[in-house]
Amino acid sequence: MQQEELTILNIFAANAGASRFIKQVLRDLQRGLDSHTIIVGDFNTTLSISDRSTRQKINKDIQDLNSALDQVDLIDIYRTLHPKSTEYTFFSAPHHTYPKIDHIIGNKTLLSKCKRMEIITNRLSDHSAIKLELRIKKLTQNCTTAWKLNNLLLNDYGVNNEMKAEIKMLFETNENKDTMCQNLWDKAKAVFRRKFIVLNAHRRKREKSKIDTLTSQLKN
Repeated sequence: MQQEELTILNIFAANAGASRFIKQVLRDLQRGLDSHTIIVGDFNTTLSISDRSTRQKINKDIQDLNSALDQVDLIDIYRTLHPKSTEYTFFSAPHHTYPKIDHIIGNKTLLSKCKRMEIITNRLSDHSAIKLELRIKKLTQNCTTAWKLNNLLLNDYGVNNEMKAEIKMLFETNENKDTMCQNLWDKAKAVFRRKFIVLNAHRRKREKSKIDTLTSQLKN
């Protein structure tokens, strides 16, 4: 984005077992998470006492989720910038409460780039939107970049095995008599692209680590 590396991941967690599901997603993505990663979406769970209008104590699952976020240096950017805010993103009719179950999660280092963050009421949805503005360096010239598959990944044995497992899981999870072929294909493209991006990021980190090690040895 504007010549700065930025990875935005969208997540949706079902109401049942949301905290455990997100923990597993974080575990799966751990190798690809870095200071340029932002995770957004409907988590279907609060992350702190301030995220509920009733100020009800958070349970063990949420505590474990916060611990998992802390381990990979991720924070709830909105709550960090607005610790005392009483704005929420959803109205729970069964409980008659207002929770903030939609979040934007990012690395602590992103705070210095946050220009503005606010919750915006959305009349087209039962969820309110969270708007984040970042301070991004302006382009010195017009340029457009598009994602391209790193073909070297196709020759990597480990990558091939991971992609085969991803394909198998995709079809086991989504293919049924009610699934339209076009919808399945569109989802497959999004899933495979995300997986290739994560694997490529891990590959770059591994190569950089080797280069740093060799450089250090040469200096010595």
